[in-house]
Amino acid sequence: MKSKNKIYWFAGGIAVLTIFILTLPIWITQVDWIKKDYAATGPIGDTAGGFWGPGIGFIGAILTFVAFYVQYRANQQQREDIEQQRKDWQLERFESRFFELLRLHKENVAQMNLATGVIGRDCFYELYQEFKTLKILIDRAIQSEVQLGRHIDIDRMRLAYLIYYHGIGMELELPYFNELSSDERDIFIKLKHLTAEQKLAYKNGETNKLVYNFKYPPYEGHFGLLGVYYRHLYQTAKYITGFKHFPDDNNKYQFVGTLRDQISEFEQLMLYYNGTVLFPSDWKELFTEYRLIKNVPLDPFDTQSSPLNRYKDFMVVLWLTKKKRLFAGQKDIGEHVGRWIENNPEEFKKLKIHEYHEEYRALQKKKLVL
Repeated sequence: MKSKNKIYWFAGGIAVLTIFILTLPIWITQVDWIKKDYAATGPIGDTAGGFWGPGIGFIGAILTFVAFYVQYRANQQQREDIEQQRKDWQLERFESRFFELLRLHKENVAQMNLATGVIGRDCFYELYQEFKTLKILIDRAIQSEVQLGRHIDIDRMRLAYLIYYHGIGMELELPYFNELSSDERDIFIKLKHLTAEQKLAYKNGETNKLVYNFKYPPYEGHFGLLGVYYRHLYQTAKYITGFKHFPDDNNKYQFVGTLRDQISEFEQLMLYYNGTVLFPSDWKELFTEYRLIKNVPLDPFDTQSSPLNRYKDFMVVLWLTKKKRLFAGQKDIGEHVGRWIENNPEEFKKLKIHEYHEEYRALQKKKLVL
């Protein structure tokens, strides 16, 4: 703004000076109180012309430069205005597309129907209960093997989710059975008998034999119900993180936060299982950098499957550098932080510790000195 004012003052001064020079002959020849002896003033006029001519030419050159510079600045401002308009248009277009995707997500949830009275978001609570019963039945199958003297080492969460998502039965188990380890197959065979008993009890209305009082036939798979839902949710999230015209990355987090606000706690819970079992690398950035499952309930997890355990390194660094929680429900993580610092001393030295963490900043300085 100041540079523009200087240009205006300079241009104004040149204009005044030019007007004065151009009107000087009129003052000399027309004003009565100026003595007119043209025989004497002829040489003076020649001298004045020789004196003023280069000055006027120089002033003309300066005015030409100023005119070109003003035009240059105008063109530059026009380009900046056009670029800003382009960015505004891209952002408006993004927002329009984003809210359309958000609307489709809501429709996908609203159209879910597991049983009479179990529709929309309520489905995810029932789905979690089915998944939970599978973990219980897997524990029973493992316990029976342990009593026979066998040591079984399997990922219970992975096996439970594969059965929950695809179902259990001759055709339903085809997508995942060949991927099971030897121990998993042994447990799976026992699990087929246990789930068959649960299906029969549900069919006969024998609720006293059920691990959970199901509201729909269990263990028949949900890939048809959930496949489109998860694909659309993933594409919506990646549409946000892949947009390259935000002023800064905080805008990405804000839009991901808007998306997260539409996902209930049990939706986030089942999304965590889906993402970590079936597509761990695809969902990791969304779960950590953008905290898509920030509100996931942590109580249902055991130590092995807990997101606190899976993402503990990122959780600690996020807390140390930005004083932000990876999960809303996480409690004091001082023990995790201490263990991480002990195991990663060199990485700890390189961190820019948040000013709030005075004790960790002091510890970092101490380690740097040592």
